[in-house]
Amino acid sequence: FTAHNRFWSNRTEYDELHGGSFKFVHDTGCPCNTTDAYSLPADETFWDYLFEQATREWGLATYEQDWLWPQFLGMTKLLEDASLGRAWLLQMGAAASAHNVNIQYCMAFPRHALQSLEVPAVTQIRASNDYGPTDRAWQWRIGRSSIFVNAIGLAPSKDGVYTSRTEPGGSEGDFVEARPELEVLVALLSTGPVQIADGVGFSDKALIMRTCSEDGLLLKPSKAMTAMDFSLVSEAFGGAKGEFPARSEIWGTYSRIGEEAWMHVLAADVQNATSLSLRDVLNVVESPPSSTNATYLAYHVPDFDVTRIKVVSMPFVGSVVTLPAMDPLDHELWHFAKVLPNGVGILGELDKFVPTSPQRIKGISFDSSHVLVVVVGFPGEEVRLFFAHESAGGIDISEEACVIGKQGDCTIILLVSFSSDQQMHPSGIKHHKGHSSHGQVDQLWRLRRR
Repeated sequence: FTAHNRFWSNRTEYDELHGGSFKFVHDTGCPCNTTDAYSLPADETFWDYLFEQATREWGLATYEQDWLWPQFLGMTKLLEDASLGRAWLLQMGAAASAHNVNIQYCMAFPRHALQSLEVPAVTQIRASNDYGPTDRAWQWRIGRSSIFVNAIGLAPSKDGVYTSRTEPGGSEGDFVEARPELEVLVALLSTGPVQIADGVGFSDKALIMRTCSEDGLLLKPSKAMTAMDFSLVSEAFGGAKGEFPARSEIWGTYSRIGEEAWMHVLAADVQNATSLSLRDVLNVVESPPSSTNATYLAYHVPDFDVTRIKVVSMPFVGSVVTLPAMDPLDHELWHFAKVLPNGVGILGELDKFVPTSPQRIKGISFDSSHVLVVVVGFPGEEVRLFFAHESAGGIDISEEACVIGKQGDCTIILLVSFSSDQQMHPSGIKHHKGHSSHGQVDQLWRLRRR
């Protein structure tokens, strides 16, 4: 469970002054209404009690401390005592660590975010406003705030999402969510929690499953997606047009698996057609290569229809793909795969938002005639990976599949020179049966070592 808390009232029943067992710091001369005045637990014993009981009795996993800035500005003692705020958060964090509870901060000032550097239990922090009818048009735009959050080692949280276009009869009334796919995609690429907020019976299962494996494990990139450097430079020096909330959102992240990295770029509400260079894409990787002679493949799968896949070869850092001007409700998700020395590009699991997530792909090996990929998942789950191979006639796309075994993994082996048993699909995609023999896997590893 994730538990949410706003603030402690100065009339809380946990307080020994009101029949409870714990000491609290009481507000005096509160700037807010005295009937709603705040208080704080005075020491760590309260937090130990709370987290011990909550984990033992109902399985608390994450505690969300909301209303951080209202509590801070609304309590006189927090404004007058330079150490009280720090002590409050340290005590909360120490007890959370002792009981294996994660903490999410919400409505935090930068000072609260920075304080988390002393609180290992804090793993995530809200990077957006609340998800609600009045904020829905722009609330998803977290690419800039996520820069700060990622820099201090936390996962940004986007708040809840609706996965269906209509949610009749809810607490917010009847309304239409115009961009459910974008909302869910942003939540996943934040690397924070994906919080499905649909009413019972209104969830879009197919959309939700694009975020995860069959057992619900989120298939995320290696870092939070953030606004790309070149887009910020364009805004700062007049190259971009549009005032918030009508502005181009071009964000980037990557997935690292062993020594290889795949880049992912989300473009939404793009105001004018924009050239995206390979150099800009490589810059989203932490410690990007200083130079590269490798060719990359940029690919985009409209509506997850593999028969419509767009693949662009990018043989040098100045190569570009063009992001078109978009309607405010539109978006495109592009991925970038390096072509291996044997001419193969691993495109990954194209029915997922992040096709090459390190939560799915655990190992890659290759030689001149094979590519070996170890994938993990839920036993019995089928995993389908796609590969690209440049040939004289263009770029061939091949599909391989395997079924996750009882140990939670399976291995896909691609033959680089497509064999005669491969059949050409009407879409131009070559399909053939995947391999999962552990004997073959061992032999390939030996080949690579030699």
